[in-house]
Amino acid sequence: SDRPSIQPTLSLAPSESARPSAKPSLDESHKPTSSFRPSLSPSLSLAPTGAPSAQPSLAPSKVQSDQPSLLPSIPPTNVIYPKSGFYLTGDIPYAPWEERVMSDQIGTLKAMHQGHYMFLTHVGDMQQPFRTDCAESRYRTVRAYLGNSPVPAFVLAGDNDYVDCPNPNLAFRRYSDVFNFFENDWNTTLSVSRDVDRPELYAFFEYGILYVGVHIIDTTISNSLMNANIDWFSQHVELHKDNLRGVIIFGHGQRSPNTFPFFERLKDSFVEDPRRYNIPLFYFHGDGHDWEIDTRLKNDLNWFNFNKIQVDQGAFADILQIEIASVDMDGNTIALEEEHPNQYIFANGLLRIDRQRGRYSDEYLEQLKARR
Repeated sequence: SDRPSIQPTLSLAPSESARPSAKPSLDESHKPTSSFRPSLSPSLSLAPTGAPSAQPSLAPSKVQSDQPSLLPSIPPTNVIYPKSGFYLTGDIPYAPWEERVMSDQIGTLKAMHQGHYMFLTHVGDMQQPFRTDCAESRYRTVRAYLGNSPVPAFVLAGDNDYVDCPNPNLAFRRYSDVFNFFENDWNTTLSVSRDVDRPELYAFFEYGILYVGVHIIDTTISNSLMNANIDWFSQHVELHKDNLRGVIIFGHGQRSPNTFPFFERLKDSFVEDPRRYNIPLFYFHGDGHDWEIDTRLKNDLNWFNFNKIQVDQGAFADILQIEIASVDMDGNTIALEEEHPNQYIFANGLLRIDRQRGRYSDEYLEQLKARR
């Protein structure tokens, strides 16, 4: 007969014919066929089936789905390490009007933030002790401002934050209670280690760069603190010695007779292995209140891959943006380049510092102060 059957087949045995029917059924079947042999022609029905096929398709559908994929797409990559970066400030806020400046700067940072910037570091000095008496509320006020950062924040202790306080020991406890482990306030992917005995010392390793926070103040440094700083640094250099592209250290104290022994021991510790002599090391710090790329210290140390950089006083200049170059699949650094006059390139393009506008103009500073 040339007319299709209006009843489904009741036999449970698969059809012996290898060819499909020349005339498909025009009526919807109420039961699935028990045949385990797939049809050689696609179904003409546009209605979705109630259950997945027992035989997966060998080719992707050409019909666009109106449902999102449950699996994220994986973009192709041609780098081993992506470009990364961080923000840097310090020596702020000393006066009430500077608190407003800090708040505005953090707001600007949120608005302009790019995803490759991983964290913010404040290199210490967040008060004038004669104004604040180093009260606990002072540390919590600064924490509240920095807590609005779009990325995790690390805060070092400066001499104004405990050494010059009425009760230095009490002040340091207050600093420690408020800022140790501050980075945990963010949902961060950074794997941060802190020293058990001195948790103000921290370290983490990202994209071939070792970041270390040390406790260096321009005052007489005890042997125990000096040893703790060097041991902490050396421990993490040893841990990552086979993968180091560079090292970045954050401290507060500038170069002085008090701190020079630290830099000497730093060099002895780092370049005792000759393979590390060509690895660039950067020391970022505050305390001096003026932008400075210090070349004298590297000459005094005879360590030409050492770079000491002092940040501006935070209320008088934008937060620094610092970028680290990416590495391609062949292991080559994709060197960063200077894009405007307030940028500085180090280590053959490994690191770029962007001062943005540099130091604020006197006119702009007067406007800032007028808002206090």
